[in-house]
This record gives sequence, structure tokens and C-alpha cells, in this order.
Amino acid sequence: LHHDVGFMWHISAGANYLLTGNEKSKNRNLHAAAALASRYNIDGGFIKAWNDPGADGWVIIDSMMNIPLLYWASEQTGNVAYSKMADRHAEKTMKHHIRPDGSLYHVVEYDKDTGEVKGYPWTQGYNAENSSWARGQSWAVYGFALAYIHSGKQEFLDTAKRVAHYFI
Repeated sequence: LHHDVGFMWHISAGANYLLTGNEKSKNRNLHAAAALASRYNIDGGFIKAWNDPGADGWVIIDSMMNIPLLYWASEQTGNVAYSKMADRHAEKTMKHHIRPDGSLYHVVEYDKDTGEVKGYPWTQGYNAENSSWARGQSWAVYGFALAYIHSGKQEFLDTAKRVAHYFI
């Protein structure tokens, strides 16, 4: 159960529960949401990507595809902590991953204690600080659109549009 639990479980177990009402699928999805929530850094306001030494503050744009699992868990359990994690993570990602022109950083490194940006360690594909990763762009478009659908926050939709305009 690593940082891609939303990719792996919400679109499989979550969809199965939605379509069939299968309680085992619901429980699998809730277990995945708890695993994802365990990666949330309360002080920093982000979901860390890896548990590797030295990567405690690393966040990847891929994470935007996982936060719908947290919104779903909030709706299912009534525990608003899940949706607050999703909102705060999306807000931080919007602020620090997305450049003014709509391109993005794949990885942002935060100080694990303060949440302050420490740097931009690498990017998939062409590894340069000013490069942008096409697949990451698509995850940002979709992830911020889904964050908007779940939260109603206009800034998430505006971010999805800005990222899409850059991509196009």
C-alpha cells in the first residue's frame, strides 16, 4: 500500500462497491484510504510520496490522482478529516507544483517539520528544473478537476484549466 493506493483501489474496489454494494470492496477501499491518510504530514499539509530515508518531504504530482479516495472516505464515514487532508494537500500542490504558465514540477521537496519548500529534486522524462512531464500534466488536469467536483472550490477548477491550457 504505497503512494498510488488511489490509483490501485479507488478505481477498482471503489467502483465495485458503487456498482454492486459489495461490503468487502467498501472495506478494501476504506483500508486503502486509511493507508493513504497515514502518509499525510499534519504539520506540512501534504501527502508524502515515499517512506525512503531522505524522502520524508517529497511530494509528487501523481498524488492528485489519489485524493478522490480521501474525499470518498470522508463521504462514507462522515469523518471530515479525510476531506480536509485532501483539500489541504491540493491547495499546497496547487501553490508549489504548478508554475504560473501552467506547467508543473513533478517532485517538490518540503521540510517535513515546517512544510516549507526545500527544492525540486527531479522530474520524470527530461530531468531539468524547468521541464514539465506530459503524464504529470494530465494527472494534474484530472486530479484538480476531481478535487473541484468533490470540494466545489473554484481555484481547483481554475488550476485544472491553467494546466490544460499549458498542455494543449
